[in-house]
Amino acid sequence: IKRPERFSADNEDELGASYRDVRAAAESGMDFTDMYRGPSGRVEMTHYAPVMLNAVLCGYAQDLAWLAGEAGMGITQQEFTGLAQQRREAFDRHLWDEGSGVYRHYHLRERTQSHGLCFTVYAPLYTGIASVQQAARVVVAAQVLESRGGIASSTLRQSTHQWDGNNGWAPAQVLAVQGLLNYGYIDDARRIAEKWVGTQTMIHARHGQFFERAAVDTQSLPGEGMDKYPVQAGLLWSNASYTWM
Repeated sequence: IKRPERFSADNEDELGASYRDVRAAAESGMDFTDMYRGPSGRVEMTHYAPVMLNAVLCGYAQDLAWLAGEAGMGITQQEFTGLAQQRREAFDRHLWDEGSGVYRHYHLRERTQSHGLCFTVYAPLYTGIASVQQAARVVVAAQVLESRGGIASSTLRQSTHQWDGNNGWAPAQVLAVQGLLNYGYIDDARRIAEKWVGTQTMIHARHGQFFERAAVDTQSLPGEGMDKYPVQAGLLWSNASYTWM
């Protein structure tokens, strides 16, 4: 069935290969993006192993292993350490693109990696599961996402979706800045943070409040229409990212 919480203009028959794919895409936090298009020409989220989800799950396993160790739970620590290692190995095997030095989403049925690049390439740096060598390559390859006002959602500039193109979201900036800090890229982290803070400052000066996303190319409010619902004011993650940075 269709999502009861959907934006009224959403055409779920066109958004995904099935209603289940649409629901999965919405639950991924990136509703919506063309990064998860499959052979059907529509979003096939249920067939993808996403970069961000698996990076976070691996990070959780590492955190729980540490916590178990602090609590003196040796067996539990070993269990979560093993789970983290297994996922990290699978992560490198399927989601790492050695040729271009980036992480890509993996289509489980087709056994292929996604095209283009999105901000989630920073997620393995954010959770600390990338090797030093992988992080160095991501820093170079991901420069294509950096714009005048921060990190763009993806390189899919012609997409009509709000998690693509020059739409800048607070979580993308946080993943990038903290991920870069984790691996010692202080100057890069500071540059991106300053761009995002500058964007939010300019928007607040014009409109008197923060909004959930911004157009990082122009450091202004993003466009609406097409597959984008009206930009929402006062979103906590924008406020929080601004304060933190």
